[in-house]
Amino acid sequence: MVDCSYLSDENRFPDSFRNLDPNPDISGNGVLIGFIGTAYFSFLLLVVQYLMGSSEDTKLDVSANPVDKKLLSFIWRYLGKPSDRYKEPLKNAILAMSDTQIVTGLSILASGFSQLNSGLGIFHWNIVAYLAWFSSVTHLCTLTFLRRYFQANPGIRMLRMILMLLLALTLAIALLPTGGACGPSYEYNRGVYPGAPAKCCFLLMGRRHGFIADDGAYIVSLIISEVGFCKDLVKA
Repeated sequence: MVDCSYLSDENRFPDSFRNLDPNPDISGNGVLIGFIGTAYFSFLLLVVQYLMGSSEDTKLDVSANPVDKKLLSFIWRYLGKPSDRYKEPLKNAILAMSDTQIVTGLSILASGFSQLNSGLGIFHWNIVAYLAWFSSVTHLCTLTFLRRYFQANPGIRMLRMILMLLLALTLAIALLPTGGACGPSYEYNRGVYPGAPAKCCFLLMGRRHGFIADDGAYIVSLIISEVGFCKDLVKA
């Protein structure tokens, strides 16, 4: 069990909370490389797919954006247009990366929530929240090139919608305590240290310190970004 009694008396703040213990399941090099690496690989695939000029995948009416047409024509003039034989493999790769982003986002959040009662520190909780947010944004980007696929597969679209809503809801909850004293700029003078239990941050919400930072609204923007998380899939 996590002892948060120090919230009512900061003089009782345990010295052990001042130290940050390693947590390779969340902040290990392999975990970070796995998350960031797959995200950048997904971005690379999206860039290549864009250069293919496959408007039938991004728009259901098969129309092309005039700006995209001019830009792609300019690029193709100097680099040449990629062969159409790569369209289907690219689409399958983007679909696989899209699935990966949802799974990794949900898995890191599940790992974080499961460790709350074990004393997961504030530092690692912030990593959990921001890695999951990074995965959700990357996944949202992949949907741009999967509209027609989901339009043709309503069952898969509904399953994806459920998973997206689950990810958005859990991520919004995870982001809430990161906006105030438990955010990236820890308030040491108030007994908040990177090694302090993240569970206590949820108890801290609504108290005099609040959970929305006074000097910035970045946490609000992160949560608002989740409101439109399912827009592309709904439009499909």
